[in-house]
Amino acid sequence: MTIYFKWPATIDEWRQEPGSWSFHPNHPQIRRYLDTYPNAGTSEWITANAAFAGGTSNKGQRHFRSNGGGNPGTNHNSGGTNILMSQKIPAEFYCRFYMRWSNGFRWDGDKPHYTKDNFWEVGEGVDRAFVFGHQGGNFGGYAGKATPNVNMPSTWSWKDANNGSVLGANVWHCYEYHIKIDKANDNNSVFQLWVGGKIRLDRTGPLGLQGDFTNMVLGSNQNKVLNASGEVSPPGDFKAWWTDYAELIVSDKYNGPIGSSGGGGEIVIPNPPTKTGLPMKLTAVAQGLFHVSVDGVDVSEHVTEREAIERAVNEELENPGAVVEYRHDYSVRVEALVEPEPEPAPPPPTSIGVGSTVETLKNSTLRVSPSSDSASAGDQAAGSRGTAMAIAVDSTGVIWWRVDFASGVDGWLRESKLRLAGV
Repeated sequence: MTIYFKWPATIDEWRQEPGSWSFHPNHPQIRRYLDTYPNAGTSEWITANAAFAGGTSNKGQRHFRSNGGGNPGTNHNSGGTNILMSQKIPAEFYCRFYMRWSNGFRWDGDKPHYTKDNFWEVGEGVDRAFVFGHQGGNFGGYAGKATPNVNMPSTWSWKDANNGSVLGANVWHCYEYHIKIDKANDNNSVFQLWVGGKIRLDRTGPLGLQGDFTNMVLGSNQNKVLNASGEVSPPGDFKAWWTDYAELIVSDKYNGPIGSSGGGGEIVIPNPPTKTGLPMKLTAVAQGLFHVSVDGVDVSEHVTEREAIERAVNEELENPGAVVEYRHDYSVRVEALVEPEPEPAPPPPTSIGVGSTVETLKNSTLRVSPSSDSASAGDQAAGSRGTAMAIAVDSTGVIWWRVDFASGVDGWLRESKLRLAGV
């Protein structure tokens, strides 16, 4: 996979100063964008408050938005961040990022007139050629250099992005789009959009683009923001309205949502026909483990995110005041198959099921019934093996297994205290 830009795993907090083209002090591909709408009222902010909790980076970007003096045609915002690519982007690429809208974010007409969330250029501030955002109808793409302009709305709406509400709901969604520019015959150009790994738009047709993108502005204009009182917001009156962006990656292959396959499954991604006319299937395989750390020191690794979260909760209970975090060391391998192949044999099981041989991770107290409040049935030492006989979920959502051990007492244990034997 060729990566043109990937949001850093570790990045310092940065309040970008308006009116300058300053670079982030540690990351030269991240630059303050010289906002042409100066009445923003606040600065663009790279902050832990905008980090996606299930992601790989410690910070994201917070983009503040206002409408500007009651004039619905004047867009005011905190300017956006200019993302410089490692090279000119070729005619085909993928862009993935996470996005959410602050609680209560309001629009005239209960949805955006438009937003510009990714603003692609072929030279800094020189030529704005392609926009991803909400294009009036739904989220999608807009090619402003085509004649006529090409508006490409998907089936994903403002309400879809906010759990069915017309107000912002502070909910993360993963967006990924694919652009393929056919310079010889623009009628064969492609634009696709996935949200949460599900295809929302698959379009073949003119884009009016020539490619060679050099940079992308992350977070730009919008129309028509209302304030908390339902009025068009004046300059600088943000009323806490913001858009967060996180986990941006631009590459030559599909990336998919982080951890979407649970650390090893397959995602089959729709793709248009190849130049030969033969069908093509793209298979993305997510790889990597979830790690839990206490005060910066890794204490465990897990195949599934659920196991990592449960372990992190246990560590917080056992280590009051400690900083407990979990992360996913994630990568994607993408394979293009020109002809369909037989489905592969199922992989060996990676999670506990009824009949599985399991072993205890540490010295553990068994319970008479599946509850932490239940009476003790006795203890088993770390590494004790047995057979998982039944599963239960308690009132707090914790998973328990009744285990028949090879020796000693039997009883119920939390799944977080078990693993498959020999794994």
